[in-house]
Amino acid sequence: MRRRADRFRGGMLAASTLLLMGCHTYMPVQQPVPGTTVRVQVPLTSAAQGPNQAPETVSIEGTLIEFGDTVEVEVTNRQEYGAFREVTRVDTLRIAASGIIGLDERAFSTGRSVVLGLVIGGAAAALAWTALGVEGGGSNPTPGPDGPQPSFLLSPIVRTIWGLIHW
Repeated sequence: MRRRADRFRGGMLAASTLLLMGCHTYMPVQQPVPGTTVRVQVPLTSAAQGPNQAPETVSIEGTLIEFGDTVEVEVTNRQEYGAFREVTRVDTLRIAASGIIGLDERAFSTGRSVVLGLVIGGAAAALAWTALGVEGGGSNPTPGPDGPQPSFLLSPIVRTIWGLIHW
């Protein structure tokens, strides 16, 4: 019984962490404030590119340090080597403002966070109904070769979870 309670607490902790993190969206901005998280789109130059093709771009996400003639962005890269070693590298990139195709600022999205909360709440309610054994109507009164089969209200969800667990 204690293991079930610990699993439930762990699941609720993970769900609430996801909910509190919320969702973000990127909004175009002309004059970003230093210290905000931005996404900068920069064109890639290629010798094999045709004259009628649009230039390919790369997006760089990081913390804005300075905005002016040059844009300075602090980028963090994490690399994992094996199970116990992680290397974090912080680079400062300087990009000419004339070479930037797009500049977006990361902002909190209330609508996406509400939808995420509803999805997590619905999934928790569905799992609680299934765990409590709430059954739907229409079960087969004649037992099959394996004995009587329970009919769940959420049997597609149960079958999907069962299939993922025993895959």
